[in-house]
Amino acid sequence: LDKWFNILKPKNLLVLCTAGTNVFKNVLPHYGLTYKFDSIKSYIQYLWEKIENGTIQITNKLDMTVSIQDSCYSKMFGDDYMDLPRKILEAIGVKVIEIEACRENMRCCGIGGGFSMDSAYHTMKIRSATMRNIKEFKKVKVDAHFSNIVLGSSQYPPSALEKQLS
Repeated sequence: LDKWFNILKPKNLLVLCTAGTNVFKNVLPHYGLTYKFDSIKSYIQYLWEKIENGTIQITNKLDMTVSIQDSCYSKMFGDDYMDLPRKILEAIGVKVIEIEACRENMRCCGIGGGFSMDSAYHTMKIRSATMRNIKEFKKVKVDAHFSNIVLGSSQYPPSALEKQLS
């Protein structure tokens, strides 16, 4: 990474997933990697700053409801960080309906470990937790389920989750 950062000379680093944000902010510096750029931000921090300062203006709001699956890694950054996707969604006209296992109580989906056999988490326990999440998401009456997991964010209509239960 040092080689590429020295070649590219970035001023800032925008990271697209929360796990990556953790790696660049906490893990790599622990192993001695230092950066010569000004800041490291997750895309949700960047988006919220742009919405808040008016650089991004929302003109057509969505008028819908969603539930959120928080990233395990977002817990490491605390409540302020976990509030960001909710603030962004609210700014674009989306009402967030919280499920019981949200925020710091969200069950692990396993994707951060890539379901590796070497992972500290047993794959069947992760699958079981994921199925419990899906069942809980299915109980809430929303237009979509928003997943803020480590590979970025995506939106799933409830019908897509129902197929997982069949």
